[in-house]
Amino acid sequence: MAYGLRCRDSSGNITLEIDDRLSRVLAQFTIPVGVNSGSVTLPSNRSGVIWVIFNDKEIRVSSTDFAVPIAKYNYSLSGNILSWSRSIRSGAVAPTLPVYVVVGIY
Repeated sequence: MAYGLRCRDSSGNITLEIDDRLSRVLAQFTIPVGVNSGSVTLPSNRSGVIWVIFNDKEIRVSSTDFAVPIAKYNYSLSGNILSWSRSIRSGAVAPTLPVYVVVGIY
């Protein structure tokens, strides 16, 4: 008999197994309006693949937010320092709201 973890939903479908990779959030921060580059220090006791989400999709019309891409982000990791930079896409407008960033690992 094999041993291990296997979770199933109410229909009996497997939703999680022992060899699945799970993510965890390492850092969350906000990029203020008008700031185009910066860096953040991540925890040093980590191993795995880093992922980064830049929530930069917004344009405000009559106090309503719509999802419109406005910038391109590049990031690099050196040791435990995550550096990022933003460039405004051709024909796009500059961000008018702070950008929320989530950094995780899996």
